[in-house]
Amino acid sequence: MIPTASRVAGAPAPAQPPLSVSALLATWQLRPAPAHPPITQTLAQALGWADALALSQVLDQTWPPAALLTPPAPACQAVLQEAQAALVRLQQELADAMRDPLLAADAAATAVIRPALAPYRLHLSQQQRHLAARVASLRERLQQRLVSLGGPLAPLAQLDALLARALAEPERQAFAALAAQLWQRAERHLDADPRHGLRRVWQDLQRLLEAELAQRLQPVCGLIEALEAHAADPQPPA
Repeated sequence: MIPTASRVAGAPAPAQPPLSVSALLATWQLRPAPAHPPITQTLAQALGWADALALSQVLDQTWPPAALLTPPAPACQAVLQEAQAALVRLQQELADAMRDPLLAADAAATAVIRPALAPYRLHLSQQQRHLAARVASLRERLQQRLVSLGGPLAPLAQLDALLARALAEPERQAFAALAAQLWQRAERHLDADPRHGLRRVWQDLQRLLEAELAQRLQPVCGLIEALEAHAADPQPPA
């Protein structure tokens, strides 16, 4: 589950939590995707030789006891608070950008003629690129902070960085396919109700962006949860 802003920093919870990607697909009544190949096969196809070598090194290295010494609790807490604040700020800024007030007003109005989807296509494309870049930037900064803390958090951050590079393109293709499904639904909404169908288009668009944000934030939240557990119990197992 993706932590909401309220869980990470005491901010008020959203009135309606965003749907997960799987829940969104179910809501749209899309056919289940074929079974995925094993993750090892996916990584083998996605990793270049340099990343594959780096992954092998991260997984195979043995850490001497000194490397597993936990950094001071105040340092962990400082990074944790910084990461939590950055996550809340990012969620709020991206949510504000998604809800373009002019497009929302146009979607809510009663159309005289069948409305054009071009402005909404452009909005979705821009927001998807913006969202992906902002989340990737936060993820990279958090990886760097965990590496600087050292201990068992460092190899976790290195592994996450490798997986981010390997899965970036498959992830982009998946969300592009989801956007294509959105526009098919949009045409059906307008066919069924040319005067008010744009309201449902806008609702679908918002749900897709919220689901994509939640999905892309999963690795970030996983790193934060690992850091939180590490700060709460700083002593490594014997």
